[in-house]
Amino acid sequence: MNNKNQPSKSAHLNSGVAHHRAGKLLEAEACYKAALQVDEKNFEAWHLLGVVAAQKNQSIEAIKLISHSISLNPQNPEALNNLGLIHAGIGQCEEAISSYNSAIALNPNYFEAFNNRGNAQQALFKFEEAISSYNSAIAIDPKYFEAFNNRGNAQEALLKFEEAISSYDSALAISPNYADAWYNKGVLFQSLKRYEDALKCYDQTLSLEPNFAECLNNKGDIFNDLGLQQKSYEFYEMAIAINPEHLPARFGSALSSIPKIFASAQDIQASRDELSERLKKLKNWVYSHNLEDGYNAVGIHQPFFLAYQERNNAALLTEYGDICQYLMKPLQTMVDASPNQHFSKSGKIRVGIVSNHFHNHSVWNAITKGFIQNINKSQFEIHSFSIDSKADKETEIAKQYSDSFSENVPTIEGWIKRILDKKIEVLLFPEIGMDKITFQLANLRLAPLQIVAWGHPETTGIPTIDCFLSAALFENENSPAHYTENLLPLPNLGCYFNPRNDPTKTINLEDFGLDHTRPILLSPGVPFKYSPDNDHVIISLARRIPNVQIVFFNFPSSSIEIFKARLTAKFSSEAMDFNHSIKFLPLLDPPLFKGLMEKSDLFIDTIGFSGFNTAMQAIECNLPIVTREGRFMRGNLAAGILKRIGLTELIAHDTESYIELIAKLATSPALVNQYAQEISANKHVLFSDLTPVRYLERFLLKECRNITT
Repeated sequence: MNNKNQPSKSAHLNSGVAHHRAGKLLEAEACYKAALQVDEKNFEAWHLLGVVAAQKNQSIEAIKLISHSISLNPQNPEALNNLGLIHAGIGQCEEAISSYNSAIALNPNYFEAFNNRGNAQQALFKFEEAISSYNSAIAIDPKYFEAFNNRGNAQEALLKFEEAISSYDSALAISPNYADAWYNKGVLFQSLKRYEDALKCYDQTLSLEPNFAECLNNKGDIFNDLGLQQKSYEFYEMAIAINPEHLPARFGSALSSIPKIFASAQDIQASRDELSERLKKLKNWVYSHNLEDGYNAVGIHQPFFLAYQERNNAALLTEYGDICQYLMKPLQTMVDASPNQHFSKSGKIRVGIVSNHFHNHSVWNAITKGFIQNINKSQFEIHSFSIDSKADKETEIAKQYSDSFSENVPTIEGWIKRILDKKIEVLLFPEIGMDKITFQLANLRLAPLQIVAWGHPETTGIPTIDCFLSAALFENENSPAHYTENLLPLPNLGCYFNPRNDPTKTINLEDFGLDHTRPILLSPGVPFKYSPDNDHVIISLARRIPNVQIVFFNFPSSSIEIFKARLTAKFSSEAMDFNHSIKFLPLLDPPLFKGLMEKSDLFIDTIGFSGFNTAMQAIECNLPIVTREGRFMRGNLAAGILKRIGLTELIAHDTESYIELIAKLATSPALVNQYAQEISANKHVLFSDLTPVRYLERFLLKECRNITT
């Protein structure tokens, strides 16, 4: 019995709960401990001590305390649910699901536990299972708007976009002021590039939560994607004003000086100067702050569009790379704490491939697929790390040819552990610069030799990348100065490439406003490949070839409108008819696009940033390509193809000769037909070329095993 002169365990407990509800954690903790002094088997005191520990971010201690409370009372579903929440909070999602299952077994109507289980399943990429859990929660409580919102997130991850929108709408029908649902709906619209709808959702979110820095940051991202850099800069700065520690917004603010597409040529150098200054300021800020979790912001914003300027970007990318490398230090410490990674003295060389594109994608088709399928398996192991959950029949090929295939890893820490567990000796990135996780991993030393290929044909500026895999036919004597890595040009086109063999659908030119009696020059590049430096080329072609039809495509973004506005203004200033010479077509599916290629007269390659996959498609259709040799590898992709098949006369060495060559061919059908026949006779050498693969094998054997063959 309790001594009447001492407070009872209930009094201590009640006092602790009162302090707890008031947010006085230390006082609550003291009361719960006092209750245990009276009764060391007080389940509720142990449980609530665990809750306090969790609120103090002492997760391991919280797990111990709540687990002990459950040992005293195994029939309490609330304690099991709370244990699950703590496990989930530190990434132990399997353990969390086990706790939620136990809670649900005790209380089948525990809708919060169903919802929490769904969240843990979603964190493990088990989206269908998560949706089932959310549905169970909703069936128990049809007004549970949080579960509708969470279900929408899972449906979005499965690309069930209309279902996701419906779930968000259901949440908002129950709770119209639920900011999370407005925000998540905006994020979905933003991913679908439905920018007007996204901005409406974000505005609604901000009306409910004016200081929602993440929402302001996302609005900055939208305007950045629309090519409205000044407006994007303003929103990033607003986010920073609310939350000075918002590192993604700081990156966005710095990089917003580089637009996807320029309104005028005069803007290009000014934007580069501005970027350099902003990167210096960002570096000073980052280096002067303790940012233990700063690595989470690395890769969210990347200077991807620098590559579309025909200038040497090595210095700017090095400035950016230094900042990212600094922010990744906490995770590098985690790597360094693992057993030292080194080359084995014997056995197969363990090659890891980190990619966001183990599916039908230009990077997979041009680079990764041929390497995986043809590397000598008696000397090499292939361990593939698929960052993206997207999958198709090409993914099955990747799995078939890999010794291991890792996917659906929810955290960067998980990816690091997975790569280290495979004891990788050579880590190959088919591209760096297209997604966040790949970029983060590239900024770590995870293997003795780390290599990037030309999926994004630009140097990385990252100190932890040792070699850049290119192709001999893409490079020149000045090339090494363009890279921060050691340049390794593989023979020929540097890759094993198979023809696409897409089916062809006959196209009716008149349906697209094209006249079969007039020359058709096909230029299918994305808008940002067309630098304002080269707008005069299009004007000159229209002037020199009076009946020309230059065909571009309407890509779904406002950057195409900026490109159109530039051209329209140029034609107007020259008193020329824009609509007579310029045609913008809707994007075509592969069979229709191939049909259009077969009825076009010339493929005119983009200057400064060439096409590779589209150029190869043109070659398959025997469509002659005219290209201008570039200063950098990214401007020489089509030139390399033409060199390989011996048609160097279709490569111009300056812009004026490029214009003259196109004008000559557009008015010489017989000459165009002659080149088409030469392509047909020689194009076989472009495909199924094992020479680059064997060369790379010899390089790796020498580097990793000191074997010279």
